[in-house]
Amino acid sequence: MLVVPDPDDRARIGDMLPPTEGLRLAQDKPMADLCLGDPALGAETSVVWTAPQRPAAVFSWSSAGWVVEVLGGAVPEALKDLVAALNGTLIQLPEYAIPPSKRLRAAVATEVERLLLTGASPVEIDDALAAEGLPHLVKRMDADGNDRILRDRDAVFQRLGSPAPLPLLARAVEEGRWGHSTGVGWYRYPGGGGPVEDPLVEDLAAEEAHFAKWPQQDLTASEIVERLRRAKDDAVADILDSGEVARRDVDVVLHVALGWG
Repeated sequence: MLVVPDPDDRARIGDMLPPTEGLRLAQDKPMADLCLGDPALGAETSVVWTAPQRPAAVFSWSSAGWVVEVLGGAVPEALKDLVAALNGTLIQLPEYAIPPSKRLRAAVATEVERLLLTGASPVEIDDALAAEGLPHLVKRMDADGNDRILRDRDAVFQRLGSPAPLPLLARAVEEGRWGHSTGVGWYRYPGGGGPVEDPLVEDLAAEEAHFAKWPQQDLTASEIVERLRRAKDDAVADILDSGEVARRDVDVVLHVALGWG
């Protein structure tokens, strides 16, 4: 049973879950082992294991499947059974670790924001990636929820002692550009349908770039892809340098959480 107090989150997770016998969603308070929230990072952003005296576990999902990052402690058999029922991959981490999925999303989201502030549009970024056979990262941010990405990113940066985040994502979230769930993010989703280019995003980015005195550039598609590759590679290197995660597990998280690999 997944305990999901928020109705929007409950609907989103319900859409993601495959048909699994014995697994259902509940809106009531804990009479089960799973709910929304991440005690390891102090932000309610992911499905996690929060029952007393059990390790926290961060669930990530995409068309590539499920990956579950467990922070510290012995993994309960019930959690192993759930991961198996979802045909997912379970990755055990030290209790103090920052889940790789959150570190990678934070790094990529920050580079997307830099590109937008530099003058690239969401469509230009996604088209450049698609030309290289890579995932549409801006559309993926809208799908994941920019409000969640912002909370996760700020929590990760606080833990890592990283510089203060850029202003664009925070303003987008403040203006209700959460993504597909609200009908508008970096793209618009008229009638709940597919993404449509939103010229107001470029105006928003240009305004924030002006306030921040951010230099503008005409970036080629190859330059856009190279910058995103570098941001991803640097994040992977930092994760591996921490010694908390094996390379094969980082590759799994990259494939599932970012669709990269």
